[in-house]
Amino acid sequence: MHIEELKGGEVVGEGGEEGRWSFVGSDTKRVLVGAGARALFYPTLVYNVVRNKLQAEFRWWDKIDEDLFGF
Repeated sequence: MHIEELKGGEVVGEGGEEGRWSFVGSDTKRVLVGAGARALFYPTLVYNVVRNKLQAEFRWWDKIDEDLFGF
C-alpha cells in the first residue's frame, strides 16, 4: 500500500485519478458553519445567564431523579 501526501485541496478520486472532485465550496461551508455556531451560541449563553440569575440552584439531574426514580 502506497500512502501519498496530498497538497491542500487535492483529492484522489476512484482509480487514483487526481483532481476528480473539487473542494471549491469548503471555505464557504466553513464560514457558514462558523456563523451558525455563533448564531446558536449567543442565544444559549444569554438563556443560561438569565436562568442562573433567576434560579441560582438549578440541577437538572435532580429533576431526572424525581421523574424516573421518585426521589
